[in-house]
Amino acid sequence: MTANASTVPEVASTPSGAPATKKPTDDEFPGGGTFIVGEDIEAGVYRSDGPQGGDVTYCSWTRLNDATHEAGDTIAANGGSGPDTVTIKESDKAFSTSGCRPWVRVG
Repeated sequence: MTANASTVPEVASTPSGAPATKKPTDDEFPGGGTFIVGEDIEAGVYRSDGPQGGDVTYCSWTRLNDATHEAGDTIAANGGSGPDTVTIKESDKAFSTSGCRPWVRVG
């Protein structure tokens, strides 16, 4: 059987280029990867319950004005060992996150 666009799910890319483990939806996206605002994810307020757990004890995120991860691309960044909330703006080009539980839209 030949796969076509309707049978192959789209996935966002992680910083390493490997596929994310779950396709972003309008209300939730994975806690690891780089996502293009307006394509992979929508602007809005999102919350993560914190680090994934196990050996992962730190959750971090970065709002970016370009998805290249070069110096000067960072608009804002944060991280920690507990739950976190971030406002992703329409003017942001990308959002990168690592080690977090899924991000869920709360506003």
